[in-house]
Amino acid sequence: MIASRFSRFACRFSQVARVTSTQNSVRFMSAVPQPQTNPNIECNQLFINNEFVDAASGKTFPLINPSTEEVITEVAEGDKADVDRAVAAATEAFRLGSPWRTMDASDRGLLLNRLADLVERDQGYLAPTYL
Repeated sequence: MIASRFSRFACRFSQVARVTSTQNSVRFMSAVPQPQTNPNIECNQLFINNEFVDAASGKTFPLINPSTEEVITEVAEGDKADVDRAVAAATEAFRLGSPWRTMDASDRGLLLNRLADLVERDQGYLAPTYL
């Protein structure tokens, strides 16, 4: 099950990296990122075991725009049960014989580099400047 989830993630990951590679050169032309006045929040859940899930308690807390002090959205509030679930998923993912552990080191490196490229590409969304 984990192997199929990991392979689906890796597949989607590589497709996104290929599709958006031409956008990278355009995005980095300006030195100062444009502030986001109305951010598009795509997910407000916890990411555990390669899935977006609600908090076990169902609790949320407001995400506040630091420059206007307006509430942008409500996001899931993780607690001990969620941390335990995430730790169990991570432990399973890294157990001996898991897909990640048995993958060739150069393939793991490629995946990590793709992740870094995607984080760099989406830095404006991941850490936006608000106006």
